[in-house]
Amino acid sequence: MCMLQWESYSPSLLDGGMILEYSVGTALAAKACSQYLDVVLDGQLSELLRQHLGGVNVKGLDTFLDVPSVAIMFIACIIFIGSFKSKYASVKVCCSLNNVFVVVNLLVICGTVVVGIFHMDSENWIAGLGFFPGGVTGIGQTVQARIEPLGKEN
Repeated sequence: MCMLQWESYSPSLLDGGMILEYSVGTALAAKACSQYLDVVLDGQLSELLRQHLGGVNVKGLDTFLDVPSVAIMFIACIIFIGSFKSKYASVKVCCSLNNVFVVVNLLVICGTVVVGIFHMDSENWIAGLGFFPGGVTGIGQTVQARIEPLGKEN
């Protein structure tokens, strides 16, 4: 393949890679948001979707059609495809969209932590040996035991 052919193909390959990367990233963020929401709602969302849309019995897939994730992906795809008017605008929109999903995901995680604080059982932290049975020293020894083999040469 001559250099001119490669130069004509490379933007297409890069755009395809970028579309795939952002699609996978958006899908993971959408699924994470949906799962956090389902946990906060104590499994009611997944149960509602399973009742009204039926279950999915395919190995490797979720047990229900995750409508919130699909909606988030659909909206993201519309925004992404609409941004292809200019190459620079599409990169800017992709970065902005990625930042929005990161912020939304962090807000959902923080919300889950706040809700979890009110539902936690303090007995789990102090019963038996407690949460840190070896203390800070035990954590340091565990980290050292895990990292030490990495520094040894074969």
